[in-house]
Amino acid sequence: MTAIAESHNETHIASSDIHAKQIQAWELFFSSGRVESDSIRQEIVKSWKRSIAFGLRPDSRKANVKITRQSIAIIKEKNSALIEAAVPIMESLKLSLKNTGFIFTLADNNGIVLAVI
Repeated sequence: MTAIAESHNETHIASSDIHAKQIQAWELFFSSGRVESDSIRQEIVKSWKRSIAFGLRPDSRKANVKITRQSIAIIKEKNSALIEAAVPIMESLKLSLKNTGFIFTLADNNGIVLAVI
């Protein structure tokens, strides 16, 4: 194995270790509210805390936010230019990624889903 290949392999292993620690930290946080890993950036921890504060849980199968059909229609109308520009691109990408299991979701700046392809 060349020095470059060995270096790449070591980097990959180190990256895998970091990812495993991040997953463990995420699981610990959402099960107990504690963070015991220095591999998690503070911005991420703050994001997790905001999620909890808003009642968002990764183990929940449904959102606790209710929105009316009328509100959705208004939001879609306000974002019609975005939808008209994005949906054809999303459709094109869908053809490229056929049978991969990917879906494309378009959301507004508040996270309201505008289109799913």
